[in-house]
Amino acid sequence: MIFKNLTPHLITIRCDGADLVLYPEAEPARLEEVESASPALHRYDGDETPIGVRQIEYGDEITGLPARERDTVLITSLLVAQRARALGRGDVYCPGALVRDEGGRPIGCVGLRAPVVRHWVACMIDGPPIGVAPTREAAEACVNRAFEASYGTAVDIVWYDREARVRGDDPEYRIYEVRG
Repeated sequence: MIFKNLTPHLITIRCDGADLVLYPEAEPARLEEVESASPALHRYDGDETPIGVRQIEYGDEITGLPARERDTVLITSLLVAQRARALGRGDVYCPGALVRDEGGRPIGCVGLRAPVVRHWVACMIDGPPIGVAPTREAAEACVNRAFEASYGTAVDIVWYDREARVRGDDPEYRIYEVRG
């Protein structure tokens, strides 16, 4: 098995008896980022110096992620691994739990992690999916679009733990979570 480090940092994977040291590849895998201004925060200890805040949103596009290769494991950041696995890339992992020295500095990780991807499926009761979304909110929007197209109005969605039902007349819609 070949391991490629697509982070900008040296990775030391702690193994039984020996460490696997992986140097970064030339180009790290990253998610696109969109930053915008947000109101500053202020301290309440008499110091009026504002602390700047930037909102950040991560896009869907991954840059620097090579095509799948036989017997090759790609190691990325947690955010990139989550997105890649949502796109069906089972060859992408992220570093495991941090190992720290006596001073608290990271010196390696214990194994690798394979993030579990959650999808939210929107469908008619006993019917095929009308949409699959990465978030509950996106699945709700899918149901609302379908309902508005049919009935000209939005719906009231009620959540019960990891499943939602739509209040209203037939047809009845539901949203549920799938992990994989």
